Amino acid sequence: MQMQTLQVARAAFAALAFVFSAEATIISTFNNSGSMPAAATLLGSDDFNTGPVGLPGNYTTTSVGLTRGSLNYLGFYNESGGIGYDNTYRSPGTSEPDTMGTGGVMMGGPSNVFGGLNAGFTHGLRISFGSLAGVTYVSFDFSAFRILDPSDAFVYSTMVNPITLRLAVQSGGVWTAPASMPILTVAAGTTEPSFFGFTTAGDISGLKIYIDGPAGTHTNRVILDNLVFGTAATGEVQSPAGNGTGDSIPEPSTYLLCAVALFGTALYRRRMS
Repeated sequence: MQMQTLQVARAAFAALAFVFSAEATIISTFNNSGSMPAAATLLGSDDFNTGPVGLPGNYTTTSVGLTRGSLNYLGFYNESGGIGYDNTYRSPGTSEPDTMGTGGVMMGGPSNVFGGLNAGFTHGLRISFGSLAGVTYVSFDFSAFRILDPSDAFVYSTMVNPITLRLAVQSGGVWTAPASMPILTVAAGTTEPSFFGFTTAGDISGLKIYIDGPAGTHTNRVILDNLVFGTAATGEVQSPAGNGTGDSIPEPSTYLLCAVALFGTALYRRRMS
């Protein structure tokens, strides 16, 4: 019994070491803007309506990306097999399907890339926070679209045609494996975007929004708007009661207490025997 308890304790400490080895861990996710923690220090935002990018229609196919203030946006494709770049900032008209309400949007991912488009989540949009410190709170509006090959038909994310995105965060130069984001639930026939927000247990320096590149498509684009980032208040890790949905994950300190308790119990039983 004592050996079994010691093994459990050691496993708990191993798991704890894994938790602390990650510089940043997503601890809460939100799919309703009203459920985001209210107690946070706002570090900045970007609605893509104005800014140093200049006139609408900026486009880049290089690794430099587009810079707005302290943030850099980089569209990429075929990340796992020869990186390509495709990034666009534009102001679609209010009647265009890729509008997110009013003003500009940022788009990333492959555009008009015929042949050799890798399937899987290897395409998307990267947002870098540069030298900003204390980013533990991020939210944004998002959508996506595909262009089918060879018909050139546009398929926008709606409840009828959901497109799944995935999220990865960067901290200390290390990217997490993409974690599932909610399936887009933009109401059919409208231009209302979806919302996603999250808080982390450590500072992050960037994030990537991935989109799949299935066979039979030659364009797969992430659309981003109304980016907000800041520092979440200590303890603000889950949504307020009755204010939308939020999925909370225990903080590392919780795991520490459990591991210490298990290890202490194991040592006590060993000495008593």
